[in-house]
Amino acid sequence: MTVSSEVSTGVRKKVKIFKAIVVCAGFLPTVWLLWRATIAGLGADPVTKVIHTTGDWTLRLVVLALALRAFKRVSNSMWANILHSAAGFFAFYHVSLHILSYVALDQFFDFNAILEDISQHRRIIVGLIGYVLLGAVAITSLKVVMKKIGYQRWKKVHRLTYVVPICGIIHYMWLVKKDIRIPLVYTVIVAFLIAFNRIQRSKGTYNHPTVNKI
Repeated sequence: MTVSSEVSTGVRKKVKIFKAIVVCAGFLPTVWLLWRATIAGLGADPVTKVIHTTGDWTLRLVVLALALRAFKRVSNSMWANILHSAAGFFAFYHVSLHILSYVALDQFFDFNAILEDISQHRRIIVGLIGYVLLGAVAITSLKVVMKKIGYQRWKKVHRLTYVVPICGIIHYMWLVKKDIRIPLVYTVIVAFLIAFNRIQRSKGTYNHPTVNKI
């Protein structure tokens, strides 16, 4: 075995361990919710607690993914690339739980009631738009899809990552209505990250997506 192959094998092991740690960390909010639901309790309104918690984690991870996207532009770090992909995946995972919790636990799969709720609350429409956009980003992040659609189409789809957090913030702001302090904090962070990414893009600082074979 050559020195280069030994180094490559060592890097692969580190990447596998790092990915395993990241995946475990991504499921921790779900584990916490399950623990609270079965042992500690979720308060007087457990269904609302589940819906809000999964929604909160969705927005956190979407913003984290946007921040890691910015960091990738300037660092060309393999580890940042792994974290960025994981943040996007778990954002989609949590928003899927968010919607499933609403449909199953809050509305009991009563689709007539759901349609009526959608017609009465514009925040749900904005949230669904964000979900569809995030789903498009998640699907095109798969290696097989990325290879099939090509770089130019991939790039166009992944510009939606700028729209997704905006949908999430509007959804959150219309939910809380009066106390919009937290949504405003997210607004400032997202505005900064979008501006940073746009500036870096105008400078040509962009890393071509690669399929990680490690």
